[in-house]
Amino acid sequence: MMNRLKIELQILRLFEKLPPEKRTHFTESYDRGKTPCFKFIVMELVGKSVYNIQKDAPKREFSLSTAFKLGIQTLEAIEHLHELGKDGEEFGEREGDGRKGREKGESGREGGREGGKWKEGKGERKTEGRRREGKESYLHRDIKPHNYSIGIGQKKNKIYILDFGIARKFVKKTGTMILRVPRERVKFLGTLKYASRACHYSKEQSRKDDLEAWLYMQLEFIDPQTIFWAFERDRKNVVVQKEKLFSEECKGKTDHVPPEILKLVQYLDGMQ
Repeated sequence: MMNRLKIELQILRLFEKLPPEKRTHFTESYDRGKTPCFKFIVMELVGKSVYNIQKDAPKREFSLSTAFKLGIQTLEAIEHLHELGKDGEEFGEREGDGRKGREKGESGREGGREGGKWKEGKGERKTEGRRREGKESYLHRDIKPHNYSIGIGQKKNKIYILDFGIARKFVKKTGTMILRVPRERVKFLGTLKYASRACHYSKEQSRKDDLEAWLYMQLEFIDPQTIFWAFERDRKNVVVQKEKLFSEECKGKTDHVPPEILKLVQYLDGMQ
C-alpha cells in the first residue's frame, strides 16, 4: 500500500507541472505527510464515480450523447497520462527488447521505484519505434469506470481520472527517449472485466492496453449488453469472449453500437 501511495504522489507531482489545458482531468493535491502509523495525501474533492452514476441510471444505461461525452473526456485523460512530463525537446523513441525473468512489481507493487531495465534497440512493438516530442509516458493499467469521477460545483461537467497506484512508467527521458524493456512474463494486473487481452496472456502492457480497457468501458457506456463476459469469473473464459468481440463472432451482439465505434474495435485490434 505504501508503494502504491508513493507512485500516486509521484504522478500527482508531475501533473502539477503541466500547463492548465493538460491538467483538466486531474485532481489537485493539497498536502501530504505521514504519521507513525500511515502516510497520506490530501487531494481535491470529487463527486460520484462514473461507475456509480451508471449504476444509478435507468436500466443502468447512458444516453448515446452522454456516452460519447464520457468517452471523449476519459480518452483525453488517458492521452495526457501517456504523455506526462515536460515538452519542448525532441528525443528518439525506440523499441525495447524482451528479456527473460520477472522483476518485482508485476502485481502493482513497484511504487515509485524505477527498477527494471531500460534499453534502446530492436523490439517487439513496431509502433514504439517512431520519433516524437519528448515526454515521459505512464500507463494506468487499471482503466475502468470506477477510476473516473465527476467534479463538484462548477466542475460538475468535468471527468477526473483517479487511482494511479499501479501505474508504470514505460518511457523515460535521459537525452534520448528510452523504452522500458518488456518483461517476458507479467502477472495478471487490473480488473477482470476491463483488462486487455495482453494482460490475460501475461504480456507486458503498453499504451494499446490502456486503450483496449477504455474501449470496453466505452462499449459498456453505450450498451452494457455488449460486454457479454461481464458476469464471467473464469479468466480463461473471459479472454475467449473478449477475442470474439474482435472477430466475426460478435455479430448480433453489437447491434446497438454505432458503426463508428465498431471501427475503433477493428482499428485497435490492428495496433501492435
